[in-house]
Amino acid sequence: MHAYELRIRGLGSAAGRNAARWELLVCPEVRDLVKGRGGPDRFLVIYEGEWDQPAVWCRVLENAGYEVEPIGRIRELPAAS
Repeated sequence: MHAYELRIRGLGSAAGRNAARWELLVCPEVRDLVKGRGGPDRFLVIYEGEWDQPAVWCRVLENAGYEVEPIGRIRELPAAS
């Protein structure tokens, strides 16, 4: 599993995060969208495979009405709590 950080504005509520997560799950490699550590608008796309696809993920979210900016691939996944 790998993680890629995105800045997604306007996902303050759990319902908003869940809706964005469902949008991303149309991409077969995406497994989850979780809160990141870099601020209130930072999120991690958890995905399988060797190739991240931030342009695709951003486009999917933009088409759903979200304001998105790719940040970068996370070299190590945070430990599960």
